[in-house]
Amino acid sequence: MGFAPNSLLTIPQAAARSGIASRTLRDAAIAGNLPASKLGRDWLIAPGDLDYFSSNRPRRGPKPKSSKGLRPKKKSSPAV
Repeated sequence: MGFAPNSLLTIPQAAARSGIASRTLRDAAIAGNLPASKLGRDWLIAPGDLDYFSSNRPRRGPKPKSSKGLRPKKKSSPAV
């Protein structure tokens, strides 16, 4: 990487800066979805890569409305 070591962020620093959970960032780094380098036990992330990841990461949509307690309408059978 072409960055000075003090310009890189650790996972906890990146989580505090972005508001994304540490576990999510770590999983993304391991999967290769977030460019990061491992130095010893620490993952190091460039601030620009974190900004790009946080603005372009896939997000879950809203939860579907519960259909609990609702029964499908029965089709009326033709009179015989």
